[in-house]
Amino acid sequence: MAVISSLQPFSELTEMPNAKPSAAWKPLALFSLLLFAGACAGAPQTATPVSSDTFSRAEVEDAVERLSGDVTENMAVALNRVFADYGAPNAFITGEETSGALIVGLTFGAGELETKSGVMREIHWQGPSVGFDIGAEGVQTFVMIYNLEDVEDLYQRFPGLAGKAFFIGGVGVTYLQSEETILAVMRSGVGIRAGLNAGYVKFRSEPTIIPF
Repeated sequence: MAVISSLQPFSELTEMPNAKPSAAWKPLALFSLLLFAGACAGAPQTATPVSSDTFSRAEVEDAVERLSGDVTENMAVALNRVFADYGAPNAFITGEETSGALIVGLTFGAGELETKSGVMREIHWQGPSVGFDIGAEGVQTFVMIYNLEDVEDLYQRFPGLAGKAFFIGGVGVTYLQSEETILAVMRSGVGIRAGLNAGYVKFRSEPTIIPF
């Protein structure tokens, strides 16, 4: 035990005469804190906030025209219905779907997301193909998006709202919702027919052949 009692504390071994360890560490601690704060401020953010500002009716029609070449009478009627139900969207998707090409019973889509705040992203989705002819190709899809706060919020499954789907002369509309975000999925083209049900749509940032 005498050996143990003769050992000096570590602080005594390292302490220099007249040194003040607590004062010496203060500048270093402050410098480290500033470095940490700077790193946090410069760290990349994964979130992509979306403005609450909305697209006008004219802007929505321009997007539909870019997708299909024209705003048909039936599409105009469908747009009237969607605007009456939910108003102006703060984001939309333009793209195309193929049904039954890879897996019978599913439809796969790809297009571009655009938000009112100027964010543009490639986006992919899939869902049940009920309401499509098997092997339908090039179904034009326009999705009006409401209450989207962040682009990342889209990458999930959106269930259909029961009783909210409708069909107007070649244009099928399905309403989907997850929490506060609402989607109005509008489809037109060869292969679309009456009987389109609510189902669901799952969005991804990358294409996949995984069905669910």
